[in-house]
Amino acid sequence: MTEKASGQHFERHIMALHAMKFMGIVVMIAIHTFFWLFSSRDTCLTQRGMVYAEWISTLVFFGYFPLSLPIIAGAMYRARIEEDRGAEKTRLIHILAVSLMIILLGYVMNLLTWGKACIWDWDVLGLIGLAYLFITLMVRISSWLLYGTAIMILVFSKAIYAAVAQMPLSVQKLYIVNIFVSMDSVHFYWPVVPWFAVIVFGYGYYELLFSPGMQNRRNIMLISTMLSAVFLLLGTVTWAGPWRFNPAQIWGSWLFHPDLSILLLLAGVFVLCSYLCYLAWPLLIKIQWLIKPVSVGILWIYLIHTITGFHLIAFLKHLLKAPVLFFPVLSILLLSSWFIGRGVEYINNHQFEFVVKKVAKE
Repeated sequence: MTEKASGQHFERHIMALHAMKFMGIVVMIAIHTFFWLFSSRDTCLTQRGMVYAEWISTLVFFGYFPLSLPIIAGAMYRARIEEDRGAEKTRLIHILAVSLMIILLGYVMNLLTWGKACIWDWDVLGLIGLAYLFITLMVRISSWLLYGTAIMILVFSKAIYAAVAQMPLSVQKLYIVNIFVSMDSVHFYWPVVPWFAVIVFGYGYYELLFSPGMQNRRNIMLISTMLSAVFLLLGTVTWAGPWRFNPAQIWGSWLFHPDLSILLLLAGVFVLCSYLCYLAWPLLIKIQWLIKPVSVGILWIYLIHTITGFHLIAFLKHLLKAPVLFFPVLSILLLSSWFIGRGVEYINNHQFEFVVKKVAKE
């Protein structure tokens, strides 16, 4: 396989990830907008919101898109390693700094959105920052350690919850315990168990796709078809019923302590979507002007849309009825997110140009 073809192969996979991130972010913003409009401080549905409770339960499968973002985060991390080959020796300090920055930004977002009472809430940014650090450390020891840990977490997640539930209340309330298992589902979302395993799955799947034996479309088709079929079948066989949306606690254990079947189906759909987006590369290239800014700017989009969207909706709800606001506010948040992404792209590109010019002068 030529170097050029290998580069094309890599670019197709990256564009597939951009497309999946784009879909996840758009649906995430729509879901956030809806719940900010029809809930009390993003905790429980209001009386007006209860009208939509049954409708939400019916459409809960759309939650796949934002729930796939941790898998995509793992895949993008593996793609970044592929781009930075030869710099592994310096990655630990760099990843430590990046991980801490992501976690700290999550706390800043909590403060600016929900106030001091919620500053130490644990959210998806904390999970991703911690996962990047864990992956980096474990891979340096052994890939078997990383994947073995992920499998154990995935298979025994319910047993882990049950074991912690039997511990003294003082232990269950510990901050570090809740980061890992989220016994306090009011302030701790996206626990390490089981979501670290989900991130590792994304990392591992793209580790497989970037391996030398996967440099042609036939092999990609075979492995993608086989893996998606296996995970979808396992998810169906172990099916324990759909998510049961809890209108009294929008973001609760019903969502963040999912059954194994849900996670298996999540993995299967991810593999399938990844392959479909890989095939759609000619189309995606034509609309990358729309997709890439939203994907590249995901961190800042998540932060800014959460902070501004929550407060904007809280203000507008006093002026107009919630149903009237949904589409105008959603349009504003989506459009502003695209412009934020364009800004991030511009900064990234000019930073690269600055470094190149500096190196050339030296």
